[in-house]
Amino acid sequence: MTWINARNRTQVYVATPKRCRDCRQKAQCTTGSYRQIAIHVHEAARQPARERARVPAFAAARRQRRRLEALFAELKNQIGLRRLRLRRRKFVREQFLLAATAQNLKRLVQFLTRNSLQPVPAASYERGRIRKERKPVISTQEITSEGRVARKPESFNSHSDLSNVSRPSPVGLSAAVE
Repeated sequence: MTWINARNRTQVYVATPKRCRDCRQKAQCTTGSYRQIAIHVHEAARQPARERARVPAFAAARRQRRRLEALFAELKNQIGLRRLRLRRRKFVREQFLLAATAQNLKRLVQFLTRNSLQPVPAASYERGRIRKERKPVISTQEITSEGRVARKPESFNSHSDLSNVSRPSPVGLSAAVE
């Protein structure tokens, strides 16, 4: 007996106990008195999709999709592009480009503050709130007037020891002062 379950779109086959009782393969098939099998209506399309999902290239494509979709989620949730304010294609394009520019500027600021030698300015904005001032990090390296990195002696590790260190003047400024 077969029918289609409308709720989960499966074709259900139920064997009668009479058929299962006389079957030679019942021990391999089921331990119950009868067998019930449910197969999805679109199983012919689902099986190749499962096989493609096992390929390593599929995992790489999923990682790329995850990164791209994270950018769109940021546009939607943090930058406010959940709904478009204007109609017509040129206005929608303009609004999307402005939002993408804001997103890229935000990422650029994060990149520059993470990779710069200079300390972050005292009042920098993050998500509409002013962050507290960061204390500058004291490095064991110092940039010389030629633009090279010179290591400071290891004894200069505290703030009190650095009060006597003479800082080199920026390039070009010493010639203008003299």
